[in-house]
Amino acid sequence: MKDSQDLIYRLKEQLCTALTASPESYDLDAVVCSHRALTSGPAYWALEILKRPCFRFRGVKKKVVEIAPFLSSFMEQSGLQFDTTKGSGDWTRALQSDFEQWLSTVPDEILVALYDKALESDGFDCCSHYQECSDLGHCVHPDIMFAGQCSYRKKLKSGVVFFGKNRNI
Repeated sequence: MKDSQDLIYRLKEQLCTALTASPESYDLDAVVCSHRALTSGPAYWALEILKRPCFRFRGVKKKVVEIAPFLSSFMEQSGLQFDTTKGSGDWTRALQSDFEQWLSTVPDEILVALYDKALESDGFDCCSHYQECSDLGHCVHPDIMFAGQCSYRKKLKSGVVFFGKNRNI
């Protein structure tokens, strides 16, 4: 189980490093690793972002990482190779060795996008900071929990600017 613990804390460290380097103010305390002991079945390690379970590190002989359903397609698009065996419920699986390989090559932008996926919800179009965001090219709202739901923030991240001196639409 030590390998799983090392790997999950490495994921957390790389994620927090990427978030810190981002121009936006992410809540690093919202990235939490925990050891989960079950009444039935073996214990495992879990990583949550914003209280949403994202990854579960399981197994003794066959070590796997289970990926939450809301992250599966994102993780596949980012290059993670999945194991063919089904995870628990809707969760998909990757071998820990494949996940470790993915983690060693993943760029910071993908890690930031992973956090953003946990932030997303139905959301809203934009807030009162839209002009300043447009001029700087990124979201400036101080509350990332609020800002993460802004669809204009996503547009800015993709290079689309609707307002201000940098307008390109």
